[in-house]
Amino acid sequence: MDKRLAALIGLSVLVVLAGCNGATGPQSPSSTTTEPGENETDQPEVVYNGVQLPDGTTATHINETQVLTAQQSLLASQDYRVGINLTHAAAGGVANTTTIIASNRSHQQLYLRSDLPGRTLEEYYTANRSLSRTEIGNETSVRESEVDSFEAIHEREAQPGSLLTALLTAAEFTAVNTTAIDGHDAIVYNVTDVSGSNSSRFPPVIERFNGSMTIDDRGLIRDISLTTLGVRNGTVEAMFQEYRTLRYGDVRVQEPGWVQNQSQGT
Repeated sequence: MDKRLAALIGLSVLVVLAGCNGATGPQSPSSTTTEPGENETDQPEVVYNGVQLPDGTTATHINETQVLTAQQSLLASQDYRVGINLTHAAAGGVANTTTIIASNRSHQQLYLRSDLPGRTLEEYYTANRSLSRTEIGNETSVRESEVDSFEAIHEREAQPGSLLTALLTAAEFTAVNTTAIDGHDAIVYNVTDVSGSNSSRFPPVIERFNGSMTIDDRGLIRDISLTTLGVRNGTVEAMFQEYRTLRYGDVRVQEPGWVQNQSQGT
């Protein structure tokens, strides 16, 4: 069984067993704050379990503007591979969407693939060329255009999308653990509160939720996910939403076969 669907089913069971109280992560007092000196203007240094937290974070609060800015800056300056997963269950139906974005700055290649309900979208960029392929049922169409600046494409795709922005702004987070990823210390947060009133990505009335985020000491979000169960217009909705930085640095992008076929046909 798909882990996202299993999570949605498990969450539904929790609601039946626990009623409509929102879930909260455990609190941790193991954090310290060092105030800046008289001649310093930077924000206070915050340490959790011996790990310095990145700018815009404390053990109990995330400044989404600072964190999103840092995420974009880090990705836009490096090769990256990002994965996005969405699962939406409502009225007896389940829709799944998966998107992968891979960019190699030095070779000026970027590839995007989104598997959407009923259709697939692929985009491939080089230094001066853009190709997109859309498949809906048995119909396939390919479009080609020129690219003025691969650098602009690279930075545009690195911008925090609506999913990552919605996940950060809709929830509150509490640090619960530390870990190490690719040689960097990272903080693990649990979701402690969720509001569905500010984004159509969430049911307006949320009855149950569960989620987490891992962010390293540079401010790079490695993983953030949220599962919610709620009600929209009288219909029960379960949603799983996840953003992952699958790889940061040294990413290879392979030209898809349909691009080669397109080149041969022109």
